[in-house]
Parts: sequence; structure tokens; C-alpha cells
Amino acid sequence: MLTEARAFKRFCDAIWEYHADTNQIYVHHDRTTPEVCGEWKDYEELYRLYREQYVYREDVEIWQQYMNPNHLREFLNREDQEDHFFVRIEHKELDRNSRKNTEFLNRWMEWHEVYISKIDEKSLMIASRDVREEQRNSTIAQAVLPEFDYVCRIDVATNNYVIYYSDKEKHIIPKHASDNYHTTMERVNHKNVIEEEVETLCKSMRVENVVEHLEHESEYILYATMEENGVIAHKKYRFCYVDSEKKAILLTRTDVSGIIQEKQRREREERKRLSYLENMPVAFCSIQVLLDEDGKPKDFLFTYSNREHDKLEGAGYGELIGRKFYEYFKNGDPKWLKYYYETAYEGIPHVIREYSREIQKELLIHTFQTERGHCECVMQDIRNRCSRLSFTGVGRNLSGFLRPRRRSSFSMIRRTAR
Repeated sequence: MLTEARAFKRFCDAIWEYHADTNQIYVHHDRTTPEVCGEWKDYEELYRLYREQYVYREDVEIWQQYMNPNHLREFLNREDQEDHFFVRIEHKELDRNSRKNTEFLNRWMEWHEVYISKIDEKSLMIASRDVREEQRNSTIAQAVLPEFDYVCRIDVATNNYVIYYSDKEKHIIPKHASDNYHTTMERVNHKNVIEEEVETLCKSMRVENVVEHLEHESEYILYATMEENGVIAHKKYRFCYVDSEKKAILLTRTDVSGIIQEKQRREREERKRLSYLENMPVAFCSIQVLLDEDGKPKDFLFTYSNREHDKLEGAGYGELIGRKFYEYFKNGDPKWLKYYYETAYEGIPHVIREYSREIQKELLIHTFQTERGHCECVMQDIRNRCSRLSFTGVGRNLSGFLRPRRRSSFSMIRRTAR
């Protein structure tokens, strides 16, 4: 009799020992039919029981092909030492309160891989294992790698985890499996994540914290900065449930260094360009023209104002940002709305020479559009005759300078530079 069966029980859902000379089978272990364990059974009886009650109807032919007694005896006479196949096992939980034996409380399917291997010239070991988790993990890994640094599947109840990565040939490899996600996670983070972020990241990555966030969100995102081989790298961690059962969490880590570095480069470039506006010796502002319910202009909002414009309007540094013109200047002249509306919504540039009763100055204003609904203004106190000849040229140059800029640029300088 097979003496190693006890050692295999941990890894198998069923272990049978078949003897061809008597056509009997000894059931060492069977999760599907535990009532027959530890007994010698007529093989035909167990074979028919599985075929009629447990093997999924579309897989019956596969079951009969490999498991019929004639095939097992033929296999013993072949040179092959082992064989295997896949079959679906259907489980049914009967409703004991029902008068019929055909009503079920629950039904579920398992994918089993069945191994047939020779013990000697007259006997075989037949073992099967449920491979649903393995298939699901493999599918998950194939779906997301090699886009990510790694993929980690975490069991919510036990904190067991399996981590997958792709090698140089892009093969999916289970790199590590452990029952201590928290210990491993904290050790890796303390080794790689910068000191200012590591403690917060470790707390945020704990399973109980992730579960709390996933109660209200479909995903939970974290970011971290780490040092790898002397190089700073930026990482994105994404947590979500594997499926609707919410028994396992899928963690993926992505390197977003390129995205972060490009964003930082653009922000530096933006600040540099905006510093030209902030420090140039000509007044400049950016406004958003506001409409009423009928689509007619009713006011305009300052979205940016440089130092010279603040000074020209008699306002404190940064005071105009976010303020409406006719709320700030209670006696504001409505004539400005016509010009600014035509520029903001029709794209018509203007060179305006008008007296401003709001600040009691005669102004020369050059308007241009960079975005629908918005109007940019370069202006000068006309009594200041310095540089008047070049003023229109300044407006044209600024128009080209600002046209590719995004609207958020004008507010960003207030948040960062001031």
C-alpha cells in the first residue's frame, strides 16, 4: 500500500490507490467524498459515482477517456510513467427543507488537475488538486505584467501573500510566498523608501487600512519615493479586490519616475516663463469674462495679475486674484465688458485707449485671447510716455508667448512664487 499518501494530503484534494488485478481502489484522501476515505472500494462503483454526480456534464467524455478501468490497465502496460488531465468537478448543496431532492441551496464549480502515475507494474496512484486559485493568480499576473514592477496577491483573512514579477525574458515567476505580508512589507519599505515617507507608507499599506479604504472606493492609491542604487525613483501602489468575494487584495507597484520627472520639468519651465510675466516692467493681467443666464457679459474675474498691474490698479500685492471687477470697483464703468467679451469669446484683439475712472488714469490696453472665455490684457498708463512706441510690440510678443500656456499657469505662480 502507498505509504507516502499522508505527506501528499496537504497538497491534494484526492489521493486514490488503484490495483489492476482486483480492480479495487483504496481512498487515502478525498475532499469530495470523505465518507469513503480509508476503505477499499470497487473501482467501478467510485468511477460511476464521480461520473454521475460530480463530473461536470461537459467534461464527462474527458473523465471516461482517462479514468475508465480499461484505460488504467492499458496505461500500466505503456512505457509512460505518468499522465494528467483537467476536469471540472461540480459541488451541490441540497436544500434539506425542500420536498424534492433536486433543489439546491448552493452550487459551485472547481477546476481539478488529475495526475495518474505508476507505483509498480500492477498499481497506480491517482491524485487531483483544485487549481482555481493558481489559474486565477496566473491570469492576474499575465494581465498586468510586465507593465508593473510586481504584482502581489494578499489573503485578507490570513495575510498570506504571493508576489509575481517578470524576468528578463518576460516570463511570469512567483518570486516569493509568505504568511507574513506586514513583516516583509515593512522590511522592504525601511530598506528602500526615503526616511521622510517610510513610516506613513507602512501604516497606509497595512491590510486593515487598505480594507477600510476599499469599503468606500474601488481602488486605493499610494505614492512613495525610494532610492534604488543611488537613484531616486517614484512608485505608485494600487490596491483593489481580486473579485467580488473580497477575500483577496491585488497590489500592483508601478514605476512612475518618468511621469513625475516630466511633470517636475514642466513645472520648472512654467515657473520660469511665468517669472517673466511677474517681473516685467509692463502691467499684465488675465481675466475670465463671466456671462449671465442669457449669455451676455456681466462681469470679469481676475485670474492673474503681475506686480506692475497690482501697482497700476492701486491694489495690494496679489489682492486682485479671484476678485470680480465690478465688486472690487463699485463704480466700475461697463464699457470694458464689450472689449473684453469680444476678445474672450470672439477672438477679436483690441488696442484700447480709454480713460479709467476706476483708477483715474488714461490707459492704453492691448487685448488678446489664449483660451475661449478668457482675455489677456497688457496695459500702460498713457501719461507715462516711456516705451510707448514699443508698447504694441510688447503686446504682440506676449500673445505668442502665452498662447500655448494652460489656464492653470496664471494661478500657479500665485501659489508657488508668492
